[in-house]
Amino acid sequence: MKEKTALKICESALYFLAALVFYLLVNLWASATSVPFGDFARALPFGLFLADSVYFLFALHLLTHPLNETKRIKTAEVNGALLLILSFVGILSQAVYYRLGYQPSWISGGITPFYPLDGFIGHFVLLILGSGLYLFSRYLRKHHRNYEWSVHEWQGHGKVWTSIFRPFFALIALYFMGALLLAPFRINAFAEHAGSLVGFFLLMLLPSVMLAFYEWDYLDKEPLPQRQRLYRNSVILTLAGLILALWYWLAQALDPRFLSESLIALFPWDFMLQVKIAPYLLLLSCLGSSLIAFLHYLNRSVLKKPKNA
Repeated sequence: MKEKTALKICESALYFLAALVFYLLVNLWASATSVPFGDFARALPFGLFLADSVYFLFALHLLTHPLNETKRIKTAEVNGALLLILSFVGILSQAVYYRLGYQPSWISGGITPFYPLDGFIGHFVLLILGSGLYLFSRYLRKHHRNYEWSVHEWQGHGKVWTSIFRPFFALIALYFMGALLLAPFRINAFAEHAGSLVGFFLLMLLPSVMLAFYEWDYLDKEPLPQRQRLYRNSVILTLAGLILALWYWLAQALDPRFLSESLIALFPWDFMLQVKIAPYLLLLSCLGSSLIAFLHYLNRSVLKKPKNA
């Protein structure tokens, strides 16, 4: 198995764990508005562990798809060092909290059944992973390795905007995948709203499907096949987004209370702020990214023919 394929498999497997972690992280932030500040402050080391875990997924993606050997070495070195520092801060802060009595027990429950012990152990795991990344960068400096380098398909301002938009879209996809994985344990009254909920669950899955298309069926392809895939994928995903958007609007018209009666525990932000953030964020991100992909297909900077044609 090629090194890059193995890394992509690891990244895909880690994605589902990072999705659960990021969902917990967002809901931890949401709890800051409804719990005493002292309780929220005690959870900060655990929140740092959650944030570091998601950060490792992004670092692994950059390591998997470097533009050249120099950037790959820098990616491993810088991200490894940052993970080392952040993990050490997390371990130290959790130990200090326990020593000062802010955490009366290593297993007190609440956020997770094993909180805060799971976060403390998780920081040690991230410390090992950060050390591994940093040592890997030292190894790469001394040993040249053949690797399939990636090519950034946008140039100029497009390169800057996509570098901002893609991480933001990935975070949206992670959040809704995490919510989807926990949905069987948190939904209410499924039978009464089954038709509406099935469509909404498919809409929650769509951003992750888009990332899977991008990761496995678009990146690292030759220019002409890449362009053909871009057109096909943008059309397929735009149609899927439009169908699911129509499904959602029909569900809202025919079953207007399906979100409030079934998913109140899944999206606390929506019901605390009394604004339907989740569905609108899903619709805008899915349809917007599909439109951007199609505009990218029309962009002249993307080769229409192979260079040797």
